[in-house]
Amino acid sequence: MPLFRRNWFYQIWLFSLLIKLVISAWMPLSSDESYYWVWSKHLQLSYYDHPPMIAYLINIGYKLFPFGQALRWPAVLISHCSWLFWYSLIKGRHPETFDSTKVKLWFSFLLLNPLLGWGGLLALPDAPLLFFWSAALYSAHQWLDKKTLLWAILLGTTLGLGFLSKYHIVLFVPCLLIWIIWDQRWHDIKWSQVPYIIFFGLLFCTPVLIWNYQNDFISFKFQLKHGLQENGYKFDWTLNYLLSQFLLLFPSVVFLLVKFKRSENLRWLWAFGTFPLFFFFLSSLKAPTEANWPLIGYPALLSLAVIGSNRITTMKFTIGVWLCGFLLVFSELLCPWIPISKNLLKTSELNRYDRWMDIEKKYQPFFASSFQMASDLSYKTNKRFFKLKGIGRFDFFDLQKEAIPPKTGFYLAATVWDSPNVQGYTVETIILLEDPLRLYHFVPIQGAH
Repeated sequence: MPLFRRNWFYQIWLFSLLIKLVISAWMPLSSDESYYWVWSKHLQLSYYDHPPMIAYLINIGYKLFPFGQALRWPAVLISHCSWLFWYSLIKGRHPETFDSTKVKLWFSFLLLNPLLGWGGLLALPDAPLLFFWSAALYSAHQWLDKKTLLWAILLGTTLGLGFLSKYHIVLFVPCLLIWIIWDQRWHDIKWSQVPYIIFFGLLFCTPVLIWNYQNDFISFKFQLKHGLQENGYKFDWTLNYLLSQFLLLFPSVVFLLVKFKRSENLRWLWAFGTFPLFFFFLSSLKAPTEANWPLIGYPALLSLAVIGSNRITTMKFTIGVWLCGFLLVFSELLCPWIPISKNLLKTSELNRYDRWMDIEKKYQPFFASSFQMASDLSYKTNKRFFKLKGIGRFDFFDLQKEAIPPKTGFYLAATVWDSPNVQGYTVETIILLEDPLRLYHFVPIQGAH
């Protein structure tokens, strides 16, 4: 390990990785992570909501590290390795502006930003997406510089594996084209190698293509509708998106970007940082947009904020705010003490379904009313729970035969805000449990079956 002994960056990188592994093994799983854990117990070529990479990583983690929540470790590791590509790119290409002080500030930005840093503790599809996006960017630079077939193959491979992680990797192509056109690097493209990029890209995303072909392309259709095809328009969609990005990047980072000193050799960072933000802004004009979707542009934007500014005090202030925010959330998870945490931090959502674990033993057959509830109960009890088919939005459970209600009747776990309706069944009784829990007893309608 001579490299780690010589370079302080790699020492901090390794030390921060160890801290993240410890924290991630201790933190309770979120409902979304439990959902992907359910996937990992039913490995497929792909899934309705997302490609399969996160399920594969959790499956590996669950088998290799069967203690606590260490099943996150492969995802945490692959996410953390993204910064090795970024460090090599920025330090190698901009050494004149990336001195030791700025390197420390830059890495602190990446480790403490709520989306990149805190999110790097979770086993979500964003983890492998970020890694393969970063690897593809590094490969693209090497390919344009060296024009060798190996880097063309690696570029195609990383893009294919990125598509196996999350569909957002497709935004890499327009980012690359914008950079090449803007930087006038057409002459650096070896066109005879482009077919290799396409071939290996398709080769490594074959599982997703096969699964969608076998299932009438329902995953592709869902993603298009989910992000681009809602009926009508609500101003809240765009407002919520803009506010979330402003807060996640933080006003001071936005200020640093506005005060950026223009530099032509940083156009690649502008292309890969701003296009994802702009694309999902346009998406917010068509449908609701989630705050984490532009995550792939954050490494470039944070790098620009550090490299292009000499406002060290502003950077340190931003780091301090993010660190305080992390310690606040961490302390609340360790020992709940914040009166408004239920609504503001939403940490209570980590155990919101725990009360059903004893209730379900008395009422069978038992169904959940959401994929989050079914997944959370499945992980915590190591038993198989299913969301009732046709309840809520379509998801993985709707494709499982066990989600079909029995003809003899069943119990459905819900809340006071739900008004469940199941075709062919009627509600016989509503068992009022601890507020806001409700247990609906459905029985078949005479002649319906």
